[in-house]
Amino acid sequence: MSIPIPKYREFKGLVEINGSFELDKFYYRNGRSDADTINLSIKSVRFKPSESANWIEDVKVFFNGAYVRKNKGKPEPVVNDNNVVSIRLQGIDAPELHYNEQGLTLTDEQKKQGLGKEFRQHWGGRCVHELLNFLSNYDDGSGIINAKVLSKVDSPSDLFDTYGRCVGEIEIVEKETNLNHWLVQEGWAFPAYYNSMTEKEINDIDTKSKQAHNNHKGIWKDYSSVVVPFDWSLYLPSKKESPTPIDYKTDVGDVNFPKIFRRQVTYEVGRKIKKINEQSLKDYIETIKDDVCYDLEEVLEKGENASIYKIAKFIEQDGKIDFSPRDLVFIEKEASLKDSDGNKIEKWI
Repeated sequence: MSIPIPKYREFKGLVEINGSFELDKFYYRNGRSDADTINLSIKSVRFKPSESANWIEDVKVFFNGAYVRKNKGKPEPVVNDNNVVSIRLQGIDAPELHYNEQGLTLTDEQKKQGLGKEFRQHWGGRCVHELLNFLSNYDDGSGIINAKVLSKVDSPSDLFDTYGRCVGEIEIVEKETNLNHWLVQEGWAFPAYYNSMTEKEINDIDTKSKQAHNNHKGIWKDYSSVVVPFDWSLYLPSKKESPTPIDYKTDVGDVNFPKIFRRQVTYEVGRKIKKINEQSLKDYIETIKDDVCYDLEEVLEKGENASIYKIAKFIEQDGKIDFSPRDLVFIEKEASLKDSDGNKIEKWI
């Protein structure tokens, strides 16, 4: 299958970030990380501008004051003082473990009413548990996993999303195991295609996710093509609220594509505080200006002439969802990496 992604170039360069991550940062250990985001301690970065080019070793660009305005907010460093970067696993989207409303300002009273809780989906905990079980095979007893992140990019800005997360594929160094591929092939994450991905990257994820989908593995057992009624009692309590973690064995139930759920959280909270007046989730999503995508079949047929659609087009007023996670290519919100003076960073130095 060839996927000529419209209005987007094929990247020629490759960045490789070597480092490690701690299992204790995940939920069910001592942390809160979910199944598709990992905090990586960086050891080294290198880049080559093309397949035949030599590596530019010991790249320091991300350590010398590199900032992204996260989702149009204030500039924040993409690498913290401990040389840790947040990695978003490219091409996949696991059920949400903790998500609160976005773009809304809640009063203290509204927060006391539970409207600011970190809401979750069924399977969010189960997917983390399965990932931890898998990663334990590579644990030498230290709880630290050596890994590298690979991403096809040309400029330093290409590497990050609008939230300041590095986007790429994570490989376990010892066995060259690709975590992105393992999660979708085992059914612990949905595929999530973006126009920032190359043809090969989409093809690889699509092949593995199709097998999981057809075999009803993992989350596909409960995948719903109708918007799941919002459950206000389904949220991730703090350890202070509840020291007992989610029972992963019973963490099952109807689940939507997480991109739909995230919008549903904001919609439901916004309706409660009377800041959102739309009468249906579809109508609310229609108001989100940059919620756009391509239809994958149309891309295959028309290539660069494929149309851009609002995501709301694929949701009915009655809640029916007219796409599966494998059907659409979402348009990535671009990030711009800048130095402390506000100048765009373009060189790999």
